[in-house]
Amino acid sequence: MTPPTTLRIGLLGAANITTRALIEPAQRAGHRVVVVAARDVDRATAFANAHAIERVAASYDDVINDPEVDLIYNPLANSLHAPWN
Repeated sequence: MTPPTTLRIGLLGAANITTRALIEPAQRAGHRVVVVAARDVDRATAFANAHAIERVAASYDDVINDPEVDLIYNPLANSLHAPWN
């Protein structure tokens, strides 16, 4: 049997919904949230500290282009989904 793959997850934004929608289920499943970016770096840093996220990126582009990210979660406002997806 092949062991499950641990996903390395990046976050575009620090929305409150992310905790219940992604962080808690991902951590229970053994995945890692490795990086978060937000419009405000201080908000991203506080969010990372509160949720044991490994790093804070300077921009959404940095998360998207991070070679250590396997999957990206986009909790941005609906009007920003299309441009960032």
